[in-house]
Amino acid sequence: MKKFFVIAGAVGFLLNSVNLAHSLNWNEHFSKDFQEDKIKQEFYQTFPNMKGKIDDVERLKTDEIYQIALDNGFVLYYLKSKDGRKYVLLGGLFTAKGENLTDLKKQEILSKVADDYINLVKQEKDRAGVIKVGSGKKANIYAFISSGCPHCRKFYNYLLSKQNDVSAYLFFVDNSKRTKAMLCGKVSSSDVMAGKYDDESKINLQGCDLNKIEPLIDKNYELAKKLDVRGVPFILIENNVTGKKGMVKGADVLLIEKLISAK
Repeated sequence: MKKFFVIAGAVGFLLNSVNLAHSLNWNEHFSKDFQEDKIKQEFYQTFPNMKGKIDDVERLKTDEIYQIALDNGFVLYYLKSKDGRKYVLLGGLFTAKGENLTDLKKQEILSKVADDYINLVKQEKDRAGVIKVGSGKKANIYAFISSGCPHCRKFYNYLLSKQNDVSAYLFFVDNSKRTKAMLCGKVSSSDVMAGKYDDESKINLQGCDLNKIEPLIDKNYELAKKLDVRGVPFILIENNVTGKKGMVKGADVLLIEKLISAK
């Protein structure tokens, strides 16, 4: 059984592949050739709820901005200037109304991928080794999680509060003693995810047929690998009311709630 690693999102590889600038001279890329007070006033009027006082304003010497969306849901902004300089901006792009254009594009891309992923995962949801939480019909959730991951536990607690709205199918990918005991029926998933068995010396696997249990975890892991899952929790959502599908990487409860509640 291979270990499944929780990997923090990293984007440094993107920066190494793009010619961001020709030098580190700040003045080559930014200018004071504009009316600073006018821009400050315009900004405060556009974003009246913005906290903090503007300390300084610089104008980036660029004329073209492009939103680049990768097929893994990562979104960045590619900027070009008249003299050939190129830049990459990472982070969210918001409208004055607070609409996150970056997240909207991410969900658009991920929903396309999620459709294929869900079709594959649904074939596995009712087999042994998959833990079901809830019996609601509003949405189906398919998630790859680990029994010791703090973010997975946050997500699990959220699921407990949504048991009447959603049906969640959980694929545990860690080969820990507590996961084996859970799939064997020795302990409950709620107790495991509440941390009651973090001290694995409390777990007695006597009577568990590990020759049957461990292949179930292997199946979960292999399915996760097939979907290119890089970290947990990895969540797929199928809204049965709207028919919309989405993908969430991490325990982003606000985004999960939004996908479930969409009408």
